[in-house]
Amino acid sequence: RGHHETSLEWHLKSIAIKEKHIAATDLSLIKSYDDLAQVYQAHGNQEQAIHFYKKAADRLRELGDNADSSLCIFHMKIALAYTANGEDKQALCHYLHALG
Repeated sequence: RGHHETSLEWHLKSIAIKEKHIAATDLSLIKSYDDLAQVYQAHGNQEQAIHFYKKAADRLRELGDNADSSLCIFHMKIALAYTANGEDKQALCHYLHALG
C-alpha cells in the first residue's frame, strides 16, 4: 500500500510541474497522464484511471495530433476501465470510438 501512495504522490507532483512549466506542444504530459491512469487502474481505481486517460486523449486532440492510432489506444483504455467498473454502455461508446 505504501508504494502505491508514494507512486501516486510522485506522479501527481510530476504532472503539476509539467502543467506549469512545459511547452503546450510537449507530448510528455500525455505520457504522464497515461502513466498515472495506469497506476490508478492497477490498484482498482477505475474512475481516476478514466479521468486521466480522458485528459491524455483531450490533450492529444488539443495538440491537433492526427495520430488516430494514439486516440484509438486511449479509447480502448477508457473502454477497458469502464468495463472493469461495470459501466457497459460507456465502455461500448469508447469501443466504438476506437473502431473509428
